[in-house]
Amino acid sequence: MNRTAGTMNRDDLVSHHGRLYFVRGVDPAGVFGARAYLEDAETREQKTVPLQELRRRRRLYGPEPRDGR
Repeated sequence: MNRTAGTMNRDDLVSHHGRLYFVRGVDPAGVFGARAYLEDAETREQKTVPLQELRRRRRLYGPEPRDGR
């Protein structure tokens, strides 16, 4: 997986369908199209979404705090 995709970086916090997710990885040109690998900030549930869908509605909050806050 690529660490960056334009201005989207691993560990960035994004909003998708009303929930906050950490970006855990990006596959910019996969077999099934570009994908983003997300982890729910509250439940830690993981999901994969089309990268184009995420870019359309993305709100970037910045990287995950490293000290556990």
